[in-house]
Amino acid sequence: MWLVTVEEERVVDLKKLRHTLGAQGNLSFGSAELLMEVLGILPGAVTPFAIINDRETRVTLVLDQAILRQDHVNAHPLRNDMTTAVAALDLLKFAAAEAHTPIITDFDRSD
Repeated sequence: MWLVTVEEERVVDLKKLRHTLGAQGNLSFGSAELLMEVLGILPGAVTPFAIINDRETRVTLVLDQAILRQDHVNAHPLRNDMTTAVAALDLLKFAAAEAHTPIITDFDRSD
């Protein structure tokens, strides 16, 4: 499973992303049941912070390189009625502390 975080306005081609990641099968959005089971979140509240609930490390975190060029990353804090900001480098530290070192990919690259 993949948890992909990109800039808000980014258009993502799931077929291309599948090849970039070397994923097997088609990529799709997780069902409400799967999101709750693995990440403890509801649809609409998907956030890189949800890896805190993935104790079995079933999810691979993927980050858009462009968000790491920003001073801060805005994301839902496990619910979609709030937003929190964290320094981009601190998001990387958080991911590492949760044993989810991310794959960082350049979505601007044209393959």
